[in-house]
Amino acid sequence: MKKLRAAGTATVLSPATEMQLVRWVNAYRDDGAPISSMMLRLKALEFAEATGDLNAKLRSAMDSLGVDVAYNVDQTPIFFEYVPKTTIAKKGVKTVWVRTNGKDKERMACMLLGSSFGEKRTPSLVLKTTQLKNPETRAENNRVRHGFGKVM
Repeated sequence: MKKLRAAGTATVLSPATEMQLVRWVNAYRDDGAPISSMMLRLKALEFAEATGDLNAKLRSAMDSLGVDVAYNVDQTPIFFEYVPKTTIAKKGVKTVWVRTNGKDKERMACMLLGSSFGEKRTPSLVLKTTQLKNPETRAENNRVRHGFGKVM
């Protein structure tokens, strides 16, 4: 049996609105009526508008807290080496060895930043580095460069 995701997970609808949409779909299925993706989309928009405008709630909360702009940051991994999961081999071969340089699991993070005004900032790359052994240089980097070295 296929596992179902929890209500409210990976959706912009609230769990209550999503359950209302599920009940609507089930009622149509019980009647034997077909449901197109456009019908589902329009009904979801109708339910979302009926439960209240999220943007208006967010703006009123920002006004009451004295916040001018809200930011959203997302991280996405970028792998240094992309190794294909499949390869071509002779018929009947059970094990095929693929050479890599050992960096197939190493990655960096790409930070994406956007504001509530629709501004998109320049992406930042975050790399893992090792701690410096020299305590004087490490202290200087922490004091002057927020922990970063002279060269990135």
